[in-house]
Amino acid sequence: MTAVRLAEPGSVSGVDLLQTAESACLVSAELSRTKSRRSGGVRRGLTLTEILIAVTVTLVLMAALVNAFAAINDEISSSRAVLELAGQLRGSSETIREDLRGVTVPVGPWVDPSEGLGYFEYAEFATAGTGVNPRNLPIAGVNFSTYHERADNLVGDLDDVVMFTCRSNGKPFRGRLRVPGGTRMIESPLAEIAIWTRLNDVDGDGVLNRTIGEYVVVYRRVLLIRPDLNDAATGRIAPTNDLLAWYQNNDVSVHASANGLVANSLGELSKREHRFAHFIGAAPGTVPADIDPNAFPYPIDRLWLNSLILTGNFRGEDVLLSDAIAFDIKAFDPSAPVYNGSHLTGNPSLPVTQGDPFFEALVAADFANDATYGFQPSPSPRDFDSRGSYVDLGYAHFLGESIGTPAFRTFVDGLSDFSGAPTVKSQMGSLLPRTRFSPLVYDTWPLHYESDGLNQDAATDNDGSGAPTTALVDEGTNGIDDPNDSLALALAFPIPPVNAATNAIPRLGPDDAYERETSPPFVPTLRGIEVTLRVIEPQSQQARQTSIVVDF
Repeated sequence: MTAVRLAEPGSVSGVDLLQTAESACLVSAELSRTKSRRSGGVRRGLTLTEILIAVTVTLVLMAALVNAFAAINDEISSSRAVLELAGQLRGSSETIREDLRGVTVPVGPWVDPSEGLGYFEYAEFATAGTGVNPRNLPIAGVNFSTYHERADNLVGDLDDVVMFTCRSNGKPFRGRLRVPGGTRMIESPLAEIAIWTRLNDVDGDGVLNRTIGEYVVVYRRVLLIRPDLNDAATGRIAPTNDLLAWYQNNDVSVHASANGLVANSLGELSKREHRFAHFIGAAPGTVPADIDPNAFPYPIDRLWLNSLILTGNFRGEDVLLSDAIAFDIKAFDPSAPVYNGSHLTGNPSLPVTQGDPFFEALVAADFANDATYGFQPSPSPRDFDSRGSYVDLGYAHFLGESIGTPAFRTFVDGLSDFSGAPTVKSQMGSLLPRTRFSPLVYDTWPLHYESDGLNQDAATDNDGSGAPTTALVDEGTNGIDDPNDSLALALAFPIPPVNAATNAIPRLGPDDAYERETSPPFVPTLRGIEVTLRVIEPQSQQARQTSIVVDF
């Protein structure tokens, strides 16, 4: 039997020491086993190759995301630009439509300035810049196989100009007037409006070439009609005829006079020499002493137009539309021929009108009875499916000049109301250069020239026997049955029997139409016009087009 020895209070027994030592050994063994397990089953870190692969995959994914976001951003930007372009086109077309709806004058010739009606005028120019026609129309020698080819098929007619007096249908027009000490805004329900184009011609060839950054801008200038602004004592609004300085700082329609600039009324604007940017004998930028009567018929001057574009602090205020690739105005011609497509495709239901490919070829083939196009000898006019379409003024005139035979020129000049050359008595056809002055103009034309004391037809007056005379002045309104001019200068009225000995129209009574000294370039009344606007978004190269049709 083993004896147990009791420990004294407050002392440590051997058993306790033994148990403590055993516990320490157990803990040490457990730690050793844990360390052994950890050292034997440890997970190694990523190798450099694995890290490089992971980084590469990450970069590829990031690049794909960046490209995707860039493509989405480009598409959004392109869509936004196209939407903005469509909005600008829509706004510009509505502006032009509202302007044309407010034309103050019946659109026909022989307007009496005393009636205070204003004017309407539009012109077909050779180009919006300087040089050759941007549509590459032939001037000499016609090759119909390439007649309608363009260097840029998106580009249309860009050279037209339209001017008129307008009455606002809603809010009055607003504009600037320079006064001592600054500029103030003024209003008027009436305005003279001019809309034209200008080519930013980088290479100077007069042809729009979009590949080198050339572009065309459509300008619209609104000039308030405020004759009440003239000084009561002097009858003028400015002491000098500095038109360039005036139109750079003011939005009021004026004309030159011996006394200085005079603010226009509607009646005064009926006279061509009083209108915006018309040639009155002075070069652009110079200050004329007065209107030169030798400048008759006072044509629209493209050099003056371009010099009067706003610059400086007001730059861009007259811009209606940028990046235009077509600004085309056509007149409704009720007698214009409409051919059927059987001459080209065998499809008789396909109409071919002026402006369509090969229309000019059909005109020439019709004249020549060309069997290649299915034409047979028959009385003229022939092979028209119908008549009536929108046409360019004088649309067959340059074709007649190109082919050059007198018989063909006579044929195209009589093809329809607006097919040929302007009347000789308008003196528009002799204007040169055609890039600056257009011979093809429709104008409401004032009766004023028949009673202005000037002899506009002095070169063609005769004494009744055919001998020249300078004694006849304003013979169309003097109440006397004066001799008429030669047949070659007749107006576009039915021609009475001609005196074979003198080749002159016989006298038909006092102040008959043939006694008049002048004539509108085109005599028929204008029933309506069509304005086509086409623009292009430079980045996406997407084009948009709209047409405005207004009846008068």
